[in-house]
Amino acid sequence: MDKIRWNQLFTPRTLKRGYELYQSGAVEDIQHNEYAIKGSIFDDDDYYSIVYLRDGMIEDMDCSCENEDEYCEHIAALLYAYDPKQTYQFHYFQEVYTDEKYKSVIRDIITESRSYKQMINKLISYKRSILPTITEDSLGSLNLVFETFYLISSIPEEKDDFLEELKNDLKIIVSYSHNKKTLLDVFEREYHFHKYEKEDEEYLTEVFLECFNETELYEDKFRIVNHMILGSDALKDNWVGRMQYSRWISIGLKMLQEAHQSHQDILHFLDTHHNYPPVFTGYAKICLENRNSNKALEVVELGLKYHQEDEDLLKLKEEISPCLNLNIMDWADQFTDVILKRGYDYFYKKKIKKLYQEPYGIAAVVEGSEDYHVTIDLKDEQVTGMYCDCPYANKGHHCKHMAAVLLACSDCENYDDIKEKLDIKFIKELKERIHTLPRDQLEQLLFNEMRFNESLQQRFNDLIETTTIQDKYLDYLVELIDDNEDHIPTLLKKLKKYLRISLSKLISKRDYKTAHALIACAFCKVTYLDPKKEVYEILTDIHEYLRQLIKIYPSSEEAFNAVKELYSDCCLPFYEGVIDPVLLNDFDSKQFYDLKFNLIHQKILYSSLYDDRELQKVIYERWTKYGLDLLIESGKEESVILDYLSQYADSEAVQVNYVDYYVRKGHYQKALDILDEHTGDAYEVKKQEVIEAMNHHKEVS
Repeated sequence: MDKIRWNQLFTPRTLKRGYELYQSGAVEDIQHNEYAIKGSIFDDDDYYSIVYLRDGMIEDMDCSCENEDEYCEHIAALLYAYDPKQTYQFHYFQEVYTDEKYKSVIRDIITESRSYKQMINKLISYKRSILPTITEDSLGSLNLVFETFYLISSIPEEKDDFLEELKNDLKIIVSYSHNKKTLLDVFEREYHFHKYEKEDEEYLTEVFLECFNETELYEDKFRIVNHMILGSDALKDNWVGRMQYSRWISIGLKMLQEAHQSHQDILHFLDTHHNYPPVFTGYAKICLENRNSNKALEVVELGLKYHQEDEDLLKLKEEISPCLNLNIMDWADQFTDVILKRGYDYFYKKKIKKLYQEPYGIAAVVEGSEDYHVTIDLKDEQVTGMYCDCPYANKGHHCKHMAAVLLACSDCENYDDIKEKLDIKFIKELKERIHTLPRDQLEQLLFNEMRFNESLQQRFNDLIETTTIQDKYLDYLVELIDDNEDHIPTLLKKLKKYLRISLSKLISKRDYKTAHALIACAFCKVTYLDPKKEVYEILTDIHEYLRQLIKIYPSSEEAFNAVKELYSDCCLPFYEGVIDPVLLNDFDSKQFYDLKFNLIHQKILYSSLYDDRELQKVIYERWTKYGLDLLIESGKEESVILDYLSQYADSEAVQVNYVDYYVRKGHYQKALDILDEHTGDAYEVKKQEVIEAMNHHKEVS
């Protein structure tokens, strides 16, 4: 297969014009996936250019400008914008030529025919006479039929019967071929280079769909479908383009379903090709037929992301969404006024991204500083439990995300209605009477009510487990985060100040529980943010607060376990560097050897669970090195260290660190012996360092 760089496909003049367009900023909205590069180019008018990809190479290019040149300046501009170093290569389809004598006869038929009808009849007659003689040559047969098909399809005459015959010829040729992959390439060439009318193309598409169903052809076939979708996307502003786009989208969806691809793969396909609303509706209905309303709602929500006003999608969402009408009076008293108000703000601002009805109650995803998952347990439309994975709820509180979900399932339209229902005269009078009753009577009433009411007992226990002081600090922290989550620099500045003042006070009072809860909540929030200078400044502060905090715990072991718990509040592995030094350096290695070694062993095992291979390696190298450091610091025998080295021989950090250990002891030859057992640039560099250190030692001696 010949390979050339893409710039060799354009004339110098076209390349120059394309580069000028690129330099002027005319290329916009560049998108790229494994199947294509596409973008909009403004050149007196908006043009849509697309570069089809196959196995990382350019297969074909197209533009909506309909320039007579095969490849225009708009395509060149797109390629300059995406690939300025001109690294992408182009490969041609394998050309399949009809025998020259057959082509010569076809040319004679075209020139000698006095009418279109006569030309069609002669072409078909010739095809019928010749095709049986070349059936052993499936490529030649296919090309002859395609040549005939293309000529007849371009004739403005009634020709359906003839095209139907040619379609059946194609089916027979493909069915009996032993080289379907090559024939599929010929079909792809035909789609790319001959722009058929919709009705004519359908004949080829029927063959394409019915005759290339082998598993090994799936990827190639699916690539062609994606190319056809992307190509028709350029024409979707006219009726023909929209019809072609919708047809190929539907074909792609059907292929994914027949191949039993996952629901997430299908969602990715719909997200990539999202310009046709009915395909979302169609797939959602299939999910409903399979009794999976949650998946159906996911599809509808994705469709509404791009088509907010589509009536069919909106109607379907109403049909799928939970139809509950909870009484707000049954659950609102479980929230403070502040949390309830914030919950309404989230509900009103449509922060609830997904809402599902499950057998146990309600499941939802609520947008906050990140996406939080909420579940509401229901029995006979009564709330029996509620859960959220936000930091505030993890501390045992009912949060604004829970309130927002409950409001979405309740009989209220605005916050004034809620206040009206909560502040009715009866409730006000009840509060006044409670204040007038003697304390002992209230205690007896509470005891009598709670004796046989497990739900009330649980709420009472939850209430007394959390101290008032801790609530105050955490409530203020959560409020500070909520009020500033839309402006991260302000949030970080205020958070830094609040932690400095609060933790200094708590540590001086030796209130280690509240200080730990405050650090855990702040750490959890900060580790969700993108790495930047201000974030690292706060993490440095938290590291110092932790070092101070461990000194006021009743026991060192309790302090160690408390700091270790912070790993569960860290969402990004590279932020764990705040915790590692405290556990590994601030606790005596001999006294805490077992606890440290168990932690290290656990972290090494967990490193394999990360999907990112590079991250796996970083975590593995870091913790295997920590293990070696611990053995050396604890004064373990050399035999124990050698066993460890053998166990983690694949860790470059371990081997290099052990070399440093021998160098510090002056055992240069042992260090060189270890390095001689390994290959790689890092080991060669280290070897030179050891040799230089050994020579320097000899000179000094």
